[in-house]
Amino acid sequence: MAKIYRKVLFMTMVAITLCTSLSAHSENRTITLATVNWEPFFGSNLPNGGFYTEISKSAFEKVGYQLETTFVPWKRALTGAIHGNYDGLLGAYYTEDRTKYFSYTNAVYDDELVFFSRAEDDITFK
Repeated sequence: MAKIYRKVLFMTMVAITLCTSLSAHSENRTITLATVNWEPFFGSNLPNGGFYTEISKSAFEKVGYQLETTFVPWKRALTGAIHGNYDGLLGAYYTEDRTKYFSYTNAVYDDELVFFSRAEDDITFK
């Protein structure tokens, strides 16, 4: 069976205004990132919000910030981050359109998504 591999970079997407948000949060030192429930990576019902949330929390703690994660529908997360209701997004795919509003970090996690079919189906992929 042929396989299609799609390289996916999970990135912590941070609003361009994060730099100013960080200085505004200098007393509170809490960063609020919005995301969607997308198990097993992150989710409100997962222990500690999921492994991706844990990685992100640890990274922020190392530089002296507490991470607060808000789980909402994706459209609300994206719109809220654009309008400053959240400091940024957690675990978003890169798109050219989003670069108008956000800066991206380096990849936090790398994964492969594949498409597969039943062995008895005569389906080929290119």
